[in-house]
Amino acid sequence: MTTARFIPRFFLIFLLTAPLLCCGCESLIGGRAQKVDLSTPKAAALDYLKAIGRGDAATARAASTGTGEQMRWVDGLAGFVDGMRKFDAALTAKFGQVITQANVDMRDSLQTLAEEPVGLVEQGSEVINGEEAWIDTPRKGFTSHYQSTYRLRHTREGWRVDLVKTYAPFPANQLAEKLPGVTASFRRYGEFGDVFRATAGDVMGGRFHSTDEAARGLAERMKELLQNAGE
Repeated sequence: MTTARFIPRFFLIFLLTAPLLCCGCESLIGGRAQKVDLSTPKAAALDYLKAIGRGDAATARAASTGTGEQMRWVDGLAGFVDGMRKFDAALTAKFGQVITQANVDMRDSLQTLAEEPVGLVEQGSEVINGEEAWIDTPRKGFTSHYQSTYRLRHTREGWRVDLVKTYAPFPANQLAEKLPGVTASFRRYGEFGDVFRATAGDVMGGRFHSTDEAARGLAERMKELLQNAGE
């Protein structure tokens, strides 16, 4: 494994499961949220996931329910995907549609983190139990087994993704102890997004002369972030 592989497979699994293992950034999207469909659990879950997949924290917030702290989980996750997409776009804009390990890793990561959940929910079935629901999704492929089960709650406006039950499905007697770790994980998502955006700016500014150089620069920034956090 080299530093050029900035989102290796084990790191993807960490990102998918970090809130559950646990052991904010502010919303990045200005302006109004796009209209969301809250008429059914699946419709709400899909609008939430599609918003996350394009880095649209405002719309994802509109399709979810939780405390102010939990809404910042949404900001962190959307910010991370936004950063990845900006870095990917910078690589393409600067170096063209070249196929390198860096490009492959980035596209694989976006597929797993932003696109696969949408496909799984589209194929899944709603299970409704009174005011609560969840999406029973198929388990196809390695990474699908690590995707969250999206749980929803019926509110006055309609169905919304229940953030705490989706990302912190702990027993009630453990929840207070576990929530700070979940919050820290989503804050880290936001910090990773900041690193991607900063490195994308360096790519466009001409600091790197190839995708491999850019990947190494990203890896160094990620390493520095983790070291500063004592990890």
